[in-house]
Amino acid sequence: MLPVILLAVALVLAAGCTRPAPAPQATVMATPVPAAPLPDTVKVSASSFGNILVDGQGRTLYFYAKDLQGSGVSACTDYCATVWPVFTAGAIRVSAPLNADDFGSMSRADGTKQTSYKGRPLYTYSNDLRPGDINGSGIGGLWNIANIPGTVVTRPPTTIPTTVQTPCIACGGGSSGSAGGSGGGSTGGY
Repeated sequence: MLPVILLAVALVLAAGCTRPAPAPQATVMATPVPAAPLPDTVKVSASSFGNILVDGQGRTLYFYAKDLQGSGVSACTDYCATVWPVFTAGAIRVSAPLNADDFGSMSRADGTKQTSYKGRPLYTYSNDLRPGDINGSGIGGLWNIANIPGTVVTRPPTTIPTTVQTPCIACGGGSSGSAGGSGGGSTGGY
């Protein structure tokens, strides 16, 4: 009987000296941090010409009147292209109100790429030294600031009225359109 008791004690002691298997640990998954969105390659900027197109650094973009819209051909080559560098955006990224589908890429005669907007090749101007400069507007009557509609902008919009109200001479010298003007009627005078 002694051997059975010793065997039982040995088993109890052996069981107490062993470690239980460790509990499985939870795996922590790192949550991916979304990459910051890339900046727009073309933006809209407010200017004295209204809302105009600028590149990602704020430099004004221009249209050349000699470029035939939709032709995929740039008429500005050689020396012209040194004064008016072609705008190449690569992948187009824009925010509202612009639409990336309005932009395209064309191959120039020298093999370089040029970005177009609504079928018009885009350029920068070498004498626009800071973001927001619009020094190229109207040069030679051929260079126009690019705008959202893709139309030619030749000068800033005016806030000066284009018609001036004049006294109604036929109404006896009163002011036109006033019901109580001296000698004036209320006939309008225009």
